[in-house]
Amino acid sequence: MDNKIVKITDSELAFEKAKAEIQKIHSFEKAKEYHDKAEALLSFYKRQHKERHDVQNKIAELKILAAHRAGKILKEMKERGERHPGTKGQLRGKGTLEFPRETPGLKDLAISKKQAHVWQKIAELKEDEIEEYKSQVAAGKEDTKELTEAGVYRYVVQKEKEKKRQEKEERKKAVPNRAESYQLIHGDVAEVGAQIKDNSLDWIITDPPYPKEYLPLIKTLAAFSLRTLKPGGSLLCMIGQSYLPEVIRILSEHLTYQWCCAYMTLGAHTQVWQRKVMTGWKPLLWFVKGIYKGDWIHDVLKSLAREKDYHKWGQSETGMADIIDQFTYPEESICDPFLGGGTTGIIAVKMNRYFIGIDKDKKAIETTKKRLEEILE
Repeated sequence: MDNKIVKITDSELAFEKAKAEIQKIHSFEKAKEYHDKAEALLSFYKRQHKERHDVQNKIAELKILAAHRAGKILKEMKERGERHPGTKGQLRGKGTLEFPRETPGLKDLAISKKQAHVWQKIAELKEDEIEEYKSQVAAGKEDTKELTEAGVYRYVVQKEKEKKRQEKEERKKAVPNRAESYQLIHGDVAEVGAQIKDNSLDWIITDPPYPKEYLPLIKTLAAFSLRTLKPGGSLLCMIGQSYLPEVIRILSEHLTYQWCCAYMTLGAHTQVWQRKVMTGWKPLLWFVKGIYKGDWIHDVLKSLAREKDYHKWGQSETGMADIIDQFTYPEESICDPFLGGGTTGIIAVKMNRYFIGIDKDKKAIETTKKRLEEILE
């Protein structure tokens, strides 16, 4: 095979034949062998002919195509139900099983987890996209005019980010039926929460009371979240710092801890007398039912002003807007089981999300309903 690769320096026909040969490879070991020999030859050629980018790029292209083929074969192994690369005795989607000795894992394939990831990413490219990457290199959009495996990986990741950005913009344009944009439920969430269907909510965003005597509400919230959130759905719980360890422990018994975001109360500071602290931020605890598969999130949220017009513990519309904009999309469902002054619902509806609010205080329900009717009119 070395001779076949070397011949591309002399013949365009041999180069095309080498490319066609790679496409016919059905063995991961064969694709990796082709890749490794092309890599070795490329390293040797660079030392001997530093300025011959044309030949170097032909060898590099064969190396990339071999990585592309190897990545496809890895993906096919997963789809056939063979061992997921990197796992120990797990059959994808079918539980834990014993495997025959001949079933290969990453160690058997002599490939690292990182390399397997890179090759599978490269395998996502179509033939015309590889040509597009080559054109970008030729046009000097890379640091050098050399084709590289790292460069094509960056190209794949960039295209993936661009696709997600476009999808995000499209989703933001979506507008649900405003006439059916909210539901308000009067009663204790421990009782009336049963009206919410299992696995039906995308998000629970709430600000329960902070004092120690209200910690039992966190247990109720955790159980409610586990039942009603969709798999991968999230709970965003604003809370004070005084009993933060206890709150995290209770929620962790039901959900998966994802992160602790900082909700900055700019220009407003609260005195916590028993702890002798003047605080200007609050934790926004992020827990997930299962595994989060959404977009990247910035973990600092900002409230520009205090707003206590509708509830003594109410949060500002600017702060809630930042939370809902950062985490959620139009048409997704948001529930606040401790409604209070209704700010979560007001912002959710304004931003074209479907909202469900629960509160045992009838006045809170009436206040929120009035506010919602005003903005819908």
